[in-house]
Amino acid sequence: MAFETGTSSSLDDLLTKMVAFAVANAGFTEIAKVTGTGEQSDMYILQKGSIYWWFLGDSVAVTDYGTNGWLSMKMMNTTPTLGNRNTISFGQQYETRAQLWNRHDGPYTNYWFYSSASGNSVQVVVEVTPLVFTHWSFGLPEKFGTWTGGEFLTGSYLHWQGGWNGTTDEWTGSIQNYGNVPFPEGASSLSVNYGPSYVYYPQASAGNYLDWAAASNTIANNQRLKGAVPHEIPPNASLILNRLYEILLYCSPNAFNSRAALLPTYFQLYQQSSARFNMLGHHENVKVLNIDLIDPKSTIELDWDVYPIFQKGGDAAVANITGNIGLAYRRVL
Repeated sequence: MAFETGTSSSLDDLLTKMVAFAVANAGFTEIAKVTGTGEQSDMYILQKGSIYWWFLGDSVAVTDYGTNGWLSMKMMNTTPTLGNRNTISFGQQYETRAQLWNRHDGPYTNYWFYSSASGNSVQVVVEVTPLVFTHWSFGLPEKFGTWTGGEFLTGSYLHWQGGWNGTTDEWTGSIQNYGNVPFPEGASSLSVNYGPSYVYYPQASAGNYLDWAAASNTIANNQRLKGAVPHEIPPNASLILNRLYEILLYCSPNAFNSRAALLPTYFQLYQQSSARFNMLGHHENVKVLNIDLIDPKSTIELDWDVYPIFQKGGDAAVANITGNIGLAYRRVL
């Protein structure tokens, strides 16, 4: 496992550092970057095995997206170019996105890079402005078995300025329909191009978007990705739906010991032939937890760094309030 932190003067500076970290610590190969045009940043391209990941900043403001820019990302099975990057014949159907709020091109307060123990994946956390965060992650998870595929890409992006209901301690319906969080349980919609998470899942060697499972509310193209990060913590026991994660998140942390359960970030894939979801792996250095009694950027259990999805509380006009759902990344110096 590897870890790096620092500040970044611009999006290009951040992506340059991220690429160097991925090459040095997670087995990726850097492909020559492509010069951006118009409102785009340069395109940064990484390769691992037969899969390519590209990263491209977009500074165009879009009504109801709650941002003046974001980071677009995508997995493809051919070398990405500005011309073919959105062609669904070569990769996932829609772009994955990470919110950059009011600092599309930096400078950024802090960044943190983490690599997994296997050296197969990279996790990125950016403090865009003080106490406002965004996340993305890419690579291969710790797979259970030797099944084909597993390459993933996930980010944190919201379609509009809905958010967390501080009274009921839950997401609004708008976020459930159109939002995405890292390692999501799949409570999003594919009805709009909103930036879903994806995993490579070749069902019949289609060679196009059919080989990429999206995190979504419904089964699309005979497949679906489900992660482990929920979109709400039930505010009281009567709303728990007998889901294990709901129960554990609701019960922790607590006033008796202030301890919070660190829950694995499993992912599940729907398989058409069996008509069921299958648990196929987890992200070995990422956990989900309730951060009710934990401050953002705290370190717990000696080497787990804790962050909210966007901001735990604060001004909703600056960034969406994501309340007490947090992610912990394992740091090894």
